Amino acid sequence: MKKIIFAALIIFNISILHVFAISQAGSFYVIVNSVKYGPVSTETVKQWHQEKRINDSTMIIDSQTQQFYFAKDLLISENKPNNLIANPGIPPVSINPTSKTAQFQKGKNSILLSLGYFMPSDSWFDFDNSFQYGLGYEYRFSSQVSLISDYFYSSSKSKYFWYSQYSPNSSDKIKGEFSAITLGVKYAFTDKNNFRPYGFIGLSNSRLKLVLSGMTDSAKKTGFYGGLGFEYPVSKSVYIGLMGDYRSGEDSDIKLGGTSLQFKCGFTL
Repeated sequence: MKKIIFAALIIFNISILHVFAISQAGSFYVIVNSVKYGPVSTETVKQWHQEKRINDSTMIIDSQTQQFYFAKDLLISENKPNNLIANPGIPPVSINPTSKTAQFQKGKNSILLSLGYFMPSDSWFDFDNSFQYGLGYEYRFSSQVSLISDYFYSSSKSKYFWYSQYSPNSSDKIKGEFSAITLGVKYAFTDKNNFRPYGFIGLSNSRLKLVLSGMTDSAKKTGFYGGLGFEYPVSKSVYIGLMGDYRSGEDSDIKLGGTSLQFKCGFTL
């Protein structure tokens, strides 16, 4: 009796697998803006193509073989499914059903807030390292290339006391207010993963304001701006990351820039 029940279970499981295989035959996944839709039938793919929801270069994945195709290849071969030829040259696609990576696509705008640690380059006044605050904007020309712009501010004091010519009998630490407006081009080294390392290069208009015993002086220069970082999406419209940068600029042997390490949070509009 046990053998009969065991044999029946095997036959039942084989039948279920056969039905499942039949139901999946001719089914495909469609990749649009890094989002995986499906499985859908060949007829659905054809309908979406006619409705202009997908185009000839849209990527299609066979649900059984996991082979990659272009939509045009599937439509041309819909009457000859056995002759459908995969495109071996197509690189793997980052498939993210939650659409978190869609915010990195072409045409997206983001507002960025940052909090970091600023290390001034100047050794003349010997300023302490200090916290830095930032507000930025990013526009994506593509999923890997962006235009970035930031405003940074940091306030520090010199490590030593200085005498003012207007108050020769008293001394105080010099307060230094560092600020910068930057403009650069950012390049993400990959658009296939959630973890996106990048590098950037551009220009920085760096400014230093000095305050001592109520007297002020300031200088600003445009110099080099560059660095490295990474970003990671935490939702469909929010991403976080770390960034290290360097800003140059010098006036009368006083360096106006410095190096910083920042935590950034981006909000995609």
